[in-house]
Amino acid sequence: MHEDNSYASFGRTARKASKRALRLLGTASIVGAKTLMDAVLNSGRASISFEHLNVPDVRSDWDYGRHYVYLLFALTRIGAIGCSVRDARRAWEWLPLRDFIKSVRINWRSPQYGILLSESKRGKRIFHINQNYYSSPPADHRLFAPYFAFPEFYRAGLYNEVRGMRRQARNVKIFFAGKISRVQCTASSSSFYSDHFRFPILSRDKILGHVAAKFEWAVTSELSRSDSRSILIVSNDWPNNATNGRTLSLREYLDVTSRSDFFICPPGYLMPHSHNLIEAMSVGTIPITNYHLYMRPPLTPDGNCLAFSTVEELERVINRALCMPEAEIQRLREGAVSYYEEYMEPESFGKKLMECSLLISEVVVNDESGR
Repeated sequence: MHEDNSYASFGRTARKASKRALRLLGTASIVGAKTLMDAVLNSGRASISFEHLNVPDVRSDWDYGRHYVYLLFALTRIGAIGCSVRDARRAWEWLPLRDFIKSVRINWRSPQYGILLSESKRGKRIFHINQNYYSSPPADHRLFAPYFAFPEFYRAGLYNEVRGMRRQARNVKIFFAGKISRVQCTASSSSFYSDHFRFPILSRDKILGHVAAKFEWAVTSELSRSDSRSILIVSNDWPNNATNGRTLSLREYLDVTSRSDFFICPPGYLMPHSHNLIEAMSVGTIPITNYHLYMRPPLTPDGNCLAFSTVEELERVINRALCMPEAEIQRLREGAVSYYEEYMEPESFGKKLMECSLLISEVVVNDESGR
């Protein structure tokens, strides 16, 4: 038995070593090819560099650092960015190839030119990355980066397609897609959303449970492109879901979102923000949310969202959305799109960061920890 365990341990160690070697070989190939391409195609230096790119592994949804994916996209929209040799592979994995070739410069040593984005350093021409999004008050020296869509939204180029999706015919009045609870969702049930949520607003399971209980007559989980639906809820942990537990692909989910007038945007797991609000607004779908005041700047009730604080207010805004005239829906839709393009769209934030470069010393990011 001891000998068998030794062989198993040796096998695991060998596999890990092989994976590391392959990854180093891949990184070396990427760096070599990129260096050659820069010598031929790119002569300009990076105006801003990352100390580290802690972007998530492409194989994992929950790795640390998804805010770095957004920062990558925002800054490569407006010019060349620099990264270290060891981070070149991360940039290659998370950027479309064209953007990687055109906009990434490899720093072989600490950059001596331009601005440095750093978690660990402060000083002249350094923007300190502050991850205390919820506990840092606004200040003249701080620029708050917006929360972001799911990283694949950028990696797959969907952020370029949202303008066209806004023109789709809409046959769903109110939509929600995502996880709801690990137990049956009812108005009184408890789940990991309630158990881990520490903000003084209604948690996701409470919101969706109340909608399910009070609007049972209007709720469906059956996907359709033709029939008009009042409230469509699609979740792989929703009881008796017509999708049989199948999770929508990001493209399918955005398609249904773009065919909906409103999207119920409850808080996430540890914090108010959730990707679906950004994704909904990107395609001109109006958020129904209770964390409008946590947005920076805050969303405007009846201007670019429908807002609520209590379950009674939630009922009122759902009823209002279900019978809202088309002209009012269009007005709110225009407000949602305007907010997205000014404050969330990657190029807009990239430009704002560079315009404020002489005034700020911190970039505050939402690292999804709820801090």
